[in-house]
Amino acid sequence: TNSYNCDNDKSGGSGSKSGTSSGSGGVGTGDVFVESGYNNNNTFADLDGFDCAKDAVYALKARGIVNGVSQKLFEPQRSITREEFVKMLVVSLNLNTNANAAFDDVKADMWYTPYIGAAIKNNLTNGISDTLFGIGTQISRQDCAVFIYRALKDKLNIGESQLLFDDSSDIADYAKDAVQCLTNNGIIMGDNNKFMPNGNASRAEVCVMLYRLIDRGYIK
Repeated sequence: TNSYNCDNDKSGGSGSKSGTSSGSGGVGTGDVFVESGYNNNNTFADLDGFDCAKDAVYALKARGIVNGVSQKLFEPQRSITREEFVKMLVVSLNLNTNANAAFDDVKADMWYTPYIGAAIKNNLTNGISDTLFGIGTQISRQDCAVFIYRALKDKLNIGESQLLFDDSSDIADYAKDAVQCLTNNGIIMGDNNKFMPNGNASRAEVCVMLYRLIDRGYIK
């Protein structure tokens, strides 16, 4: 099931296939964003059945926020790592990447280093400890919400409604405001009234979240 589905469309996948960090994680730079969708001559073969995520994937690809793992494959169900998500968010926000990150597992010459530096500089995230960022660690749904909330809380409608997911008690205290805010703004949705906060976020799910932020004007 997909915690970031569209109107209870479960086609977005579960993100349960484990993945490892490699290369740029399918995130890069490219063309400008196109509102009209995608070019049918340049489609991914593994997005059939992911109708909820298709427009999001192709729109973000056109904007240079995400790429496939190959010309024909996107791997929508693969779990995304902390550094992969940070790069997608930093590129989406068009943040200056001229920054350093002082963690033992963030080497100076790696593809993700400037993006982690930008995220730290802009208070989007911390490390998993004082010395480690958590390179290669799969990111949870609630942590995705926290990163986005920290980046955009001045633009989002905070709201005062209570979290009504059946598993709201599983959401960590540090993530409750973020999950509530993004739920109020329609950026995340539950599946069968569950948020599954500790589940690994998939590539498709993250694309849907970022696409909704762009579509609603929270990201220009």
